[in-house]
Amino acid sequence: MNVTREQLEEFMTKFNEHDMDWLKTKVHTNIVIRNLDTNTVIADGRDEVVDFYTRNFEKGGSTNSILDLMTMGNKIVFKEHMIESTGEEHDDFNMMEFEDGLLKRVWFLME
Repeated sequence: MNVTREQLEEFMTKFNEHDMDWLKTKVHTNIVIRNLDTNTVIADGRDEVVDFYTRNFEKGGSTNSILDLMTMGNKIVFKEHMIESTGEEHDDFNMMEFEDGLLKRVWFLME
């Protein structure tokens, strides 16, 4: 399955809305989130990922927008602009992998 910009934009919209009910239906049971720099696991499995994002949203989260992207089959690499709840702004590179229409793996930079 090829990933599209529209799929990523839908994820960003729902992420920015903190829509955890929607997110639960779009992530693979065996989803893994890793730090892009160190390849360490941040969250492993749907329950941990939901908990990870719930904690982030409780802290205020961030508002993200796509600046640029490249798709490679079921993977998408993108640069996003992030505005933190503190007002701090920065750009990050991330990668997502999909399987059977569900988000299976995420790699992103952690500060």
